[in-house]
Amino acid sequence: MVDVSKIKFDAKKSLYGYRMLYLWQLLLPLIIILFFGAFLIPAILSRILGGPNVTNDGKLGLIIAPISSWILTRLIWPLFRAKRILIGKELLTSNYSDLDKIKLVKEPLHILKLICVSLIFTLMVIIGLGLFIVPGIFLLVIFSMANHMMVENKDISIIAAFKYSYRLTKYYKKDVLIFFLSFIPHFILGFLTLGIYFLFFYPYFEVAYTNLFIDLKNSGIIYNKV
Repeated sequence: MVDVSKIKFDAKKSLYGYRMLYLWQLLLPLIIILFFGAFLIPAILSRILGGPNVTNDGKLGLIIAPISSWILTRLIWPLFRAKRILIGKELLTSNYSDLDKIKLVKEPLHILKLICVSLIFTLMVIIGLGLFIVPGIFLLVIFSMANHMMVENKDISIIAAFKYSYRLTKYYKKDVLIFFLSFIPHFILGFLTLGIYFLFFYPYFEVAYTNLFIDLKNSGIIYNKV
């Protein structure tokens, strides 16, 4: 059985003195997405596509902004998420000396795999939630470790990442579900405070998420060829 309370406590303790470092790695991709996706790219494309009829620039920008922001999010977020996962692992093991050595993923194939795993996972959960909610929750639970698995094992295939996630959670679905449900009040409070509470809460959630992955991995998964 997974001790969710201990997982969360250890995550919270590991962030002492390092919350701002982790928060910066969370804010940086958001700043990039906001600047380029919501402002710069829409402004440039609306000028190009609008041609001489500059009165349409604003309308085109409103159409382009969410599209470009979504595309950038799908491309950039998995890379910074991978870095935060690695930072979280170092914090949880108190290996602070290696924090400065953690860089963004540079291998093109690994980057592509991270993006694909993140996109597939997101789409599966969204589609599942649309199918009477329960399928989405089930997919969220069983494939919740696919991103972490791909971060840690760059040589495995995209399909293998999902298969390993299924193996990790196979006997711990209830515990994983309890873990996610325990954070619902935090997410609600985050939305009620217009995102302000997320600045405090989200680093804790992500490190706890990584700690859950470590705990499940230590439960005895065998890396057979898949």
